[in-house]
Amino acid sequence: MHKIKQAIISVAGLATRIYPMNKVTKKALLPICDSDGRIKPVIIKLLEELDESGIEKINLIIDSEDKAVYDRLFNEAKENVLRKLSDEDKIYDKRLNRIGKKVTYIVQDKKLGFVHAVYLSRPNLNDEPVILLLDDTIYKSSENSSAVEQLLSYYDEVETTIIALKKLEVKELKDYGTVQGKWENNEKTKLHLDKIVEKAKY
Repeated sequence: MHKIKQAIISVAGLATRIYPMNKVTKKALLPICDSDGRIKPVIIKLLEELDESGIEKINLIIDSEDKAVYDRLFNEAKENVLRKLSDEDKIYDKRLNRIGKKVTYIVQDKKLGFVHAVYLSRPNLNDEPVILLLDDTIYKSSENSSAVEQLLSYYDEVETTIIALKKLEVKELKDYGTVQGKWENNEKTKLHLDKIVEKAKY
């Protein structure tokens, strides 16, 4: 069992970077073909990783008008749909329902940015450590365990703030943040950060 029991995912953003698709759907609901062969919304990929890593409560920050969409996603399929599903799909549908029971909705009515969205979850956290995921990011790992599992395990060791990093080309840094620090192991998988710069200019 890991020391972190809760997660936060904000899916309430305006998603203007995917205009005009954002007029009809959210980034978190865009379809992906997962490694298990299922076509699913990207949010389900994230929720499954959290579930498999033992997270007990997931704070999902949503727009109020989207609650019905997520309810449909987590509720068991209607009888006329269930009759046409394979036995394997019926088991998967029950899994989605079980994961949905871990989800608590937090409504962000005023669009005051990502930090504000995360802040809204504070009353639910009880000063406990938490893992924060981005709704439009698939966390791919080169290890046998998922990125979520690795973060949770490393937190168990250090019990301080940690972040996952991705290697980028210098030309990409204008669209992302960058960090400075010193490697703590020979494998160069753990970096002690001295500085974080948001969207650096080079």
